[in-house]
Amino acid sequence: MSEEIKDETTVGNTPDGAKKAVEPTQEQPVQTVPYDRFKEVNDAKKASETELEALRAKIADAEAKEAEEAGKFKELWEKEKAAREAAEQAQVNAKLDFYKETELSKAGYTGEKLATVKALLTGDTEEALKAQIDSFKELFPTSQYVDPSLSNGGQRPAAPTLNDAEQNAREAARKLFKRKGAR
Repeated sequence: MSEEIKDETTVGNTPDGAKKAVEPTQEQPVQTVPYDRFKEVNDAKKASETELEALRAKIADAEAKEAEEAGKFKELWEKEKAAREAAEQAQVNAKLDFYKETELSKAGYTGEKLATVKALLTGDTEEALKAQIDSFKELFPTSQYVDPSLSNGGQRPAAPTLNDAEQNAREAARKLFKRKGAR
């Protein structure tokens, strides 16, 4: 028992009495999965997913054939009609979404402002969207930045003219440097 107490005090304490954190001396190796095993598991997962989709399609076909045999054509027709209407609605929504984005970008909206204003648009037709975009131009004006070179008429500023005292000082400095460089 006295050995246990000695081991604890010598390992965990420093000479000044403060406890020292025990740091691991050996790093744990990172365990990686071999590529072959990874590929094998992924291939098995993909195969099971494709098999599941095939089974679902097979079950749907069997239900459709069963309904046909039972004479439930109306139910099949209603299912197909609902699926077609959903696809058409998705297509219309995609067209309107594209129209919103193009018109807003033409109006000068970019980035976060474009996303915000696009979320606020609620029209179902292009005419209604155009009217809303026109009203949003007044509510959320776009920033019109001006090219600074345009305010100068496209001309470069004239070089500053030197007065006589500056010209005399420059000439004197040139002469002095020429003399020192000649020696």
